[in-house]
Amino acid sequence: MVELADKRLKLIALRCEENCKILGKSLRELAIQFNDYLANILFVFRGDQKFIVNSNTKLEKNDLIYIVVENNNFSEVMKAFGHDEILAQKIVIIGGGNIGYSLAQKIENNGDNISTNLIEFDKARSEYLASNLQNVTVTNGDGLDNQILEEVDISDAGYVIAVTNDDENNILASLLAKRAGALNCMTLINNSSYSSLLNNIGIDITIDPKLITISKILEKVRGGRIRSDYTIGEGFGEVIEAEIFPNSSFANHNIEQLDLPKTIRVGAILRNDKIIIPNSETIFEEKDDVVFFCETSTIKTLERLLSIRQPYA
Repeated sequence: MVELADKRLKLIALRCEENCKILGKSLRELAIQFNDYLANILFVFRGDQKFIVNSNTKLEKNDLIYIVVENNNFSEVMKAFGHDEILAQKIVIIGGGNIGYSLAQKIENNGDNISTNLIEFDKARSEYLASNLQNVTVTNGDGLDNQILEEVDISDAGYVIAVTNDDENNILASLLAKRAGALNCMTLINNSSYSSLLNNIGIDITIDPKLITISKILEKVRGGRIRSDYTIGEGFGEVIEAEIFPNSSFANHNIEQLDLPKTIRVGAILRNDKIIIPNSETIFEEKDDVVFFCETSTIKTLERLLSIRQPYA
């Protein structure tokens, strides 16, 4: 899950479960049925296929959809897709390196009263973590040891987050946690070739640090108009949040006039503190904060459209 548009929007990936209420319906039908929801599906992973949606796209069981949703509609959208989750009451982090430590600090500082355990193999590191985390229980041990998993009550965990520096350890720890009764597992992987396999063996969410790093680099390289940039689907495309500049191709034009390629989809607009789900007639205005999804092949096209056009001499 990624927050966008000054934290007014979430980008989330959802699996269309068997109890999903909207299977077999086109996006056009969904827009009518849920016309009060500020949400927009950007693209779908279906088996080995990855594609941007259009109004005729129908959702199928086991589709993995990426959707932008306004915060106030988040719970309703989750339920519509068969996900009636509640806020996790217990989280177990496996690995107390920089990522695990930072994550534990963030959970601690959020003040959500989530019971948090952190398992770290190195004794000296465990002592450091225990002395610097006030409300996180630190356990010195191996995340692959069933006794350690029982000690932290892994079966009660809403989320197990495996973030050691070893991919295989993370995968095995996640599988053991799932087998012991943990509801969801998030697994850090550095080898991206694993990611397409893991959903099929019970791993719920994978985290690829290289993609996050690449995205942050791209934000800097592309300059001021790009507010945030996230690489998705092993290079399939990018979710780009950008400001509409005056005299750019978008300013004072609608989607129909721009004749955007089918490989670019507009997800949402933040304008004057209001979220807008655009249609073909929505006119872009200067200073709009716009969320796009763009396939890799047409990123240069989107960059050109966002650039300020130079007046003729």
